[in-house]
Amino acid sequence: RWFNDHTPDEFPVYVVETEGLVIAYFSLSPYRPGREALKSAVEISYFIAEEFRGRGIGSLMMEEALRIAGELGYSDVIAILLGHNSASIGLLEKFGFGCWGRMPGIAEFDGKKFDHLYYGKKLRE
Repeated sequence: RWFNDHTPDEFPVYVVETEGLVIAYFSLSPYRPGREALKSAVEISYFIAEEFRGRGIGSLMMEEALRIAGELGYSDVIAILLGHNSASIGLLEKFGFGCWGRMPGIAEFDGKKFDHLYYGKKLRE
C-alpha cells in the first residue's frame, strides 16, 4: 500500500541499483496527509544499505530529491529522524536543512530513549 500511494507526478520513489540489487532509495511523501494548509510541504525518507554507506550515494540522492521536490512545486522539505542518527543529521545539514523541532526522549528502542527530530529546508518562501 505504501508503494502504491507514491506516484511519480506527486510523491515519487527512486531506487539506486547495482547488479540488479536495490542498495538505496528515497521517497517524497505527503506531510500530514489531508491537511490542506500543509500541502506545500513534503516529507523525505531515504535509506542506504550499510555496506554502501560512505560512498556519496546519500549526497547524490539528496541532490536529486531536492531538485525533484522543487520541480513538483513543494516549498518545504521535512525529514523526521532519531536524534542519534549522526550520519543522517550530517547529510541533512550538508544540504542546508536545520533542526526545526525536537521531541526529547519519546522514541524507545531496546529500553533506550531517543529524541525524535524534525529537520526542514525551505525551497521557496
